[in-house]
Amino acid sequence: MYNRIVFTLFVLLLSIQAYAQDGAPKILSIDDETVIDNGYATLYDYSFTVSYVGASSVTIGVEQEYSSFYHIQHVKESSPAHVYVKDLSRGNMVWIDVSVKNEYGEDKRTIEIPVQSPDAIGKAPATEADHIDVYTMSGTLLGHVKSLSELSAYRATTLLLRYIDKDGHQMQIRKILTR
Repeated sequence: MYNRIVFTLFVLLLSIQAYAQDGAPKILSIDDETVIDNGYATLYDYSFTVSYVGASSVTIGVEQEYSSFYHIQHVKESSPAHVYVKDLSRGNMVWIDVSVKNEYGEDKRTIEIPVQSPDAIGKAPATEADHIDVYTMSGTLLGHVKSLSELSAYRATTLLLRYIDKDGHQMQIRKILTR
């Protein structure tokens, strides 16, 4: 334990010395990475701590696989900064860009989060669904049904079914071949 503390202090001193030499900010570490269940079958939250020197805030950029959005948030908290990212998709890869910046430069790190639970989509009980949104494989909404028996109205094809609860949250996605 004592050796670990001495080593950590030594690394911290080296980082501070390197910062003092060139003035550019430096990300020292990203710790306490935690996946947080937020109660949704298809979403989760994520938190972590960033230790840094040479900047007054941390900029966080979040990119999710198959999404055209890049969400940016600024955490104006002295080091170590505590970051909380909400509503990440369980079925997609996620990349979180962490950066610190000042007038002398910038330091960046990327956290890569793999698919959290590929089986999570499809495991929520469909009996709790308020309704089912029916989509083509290309993503065109065809309509809404209350039960699978109503799918006989659609021609024989592959459909995507989104089970939606009474609050409008997605519970489950299924792919089904109609006959």
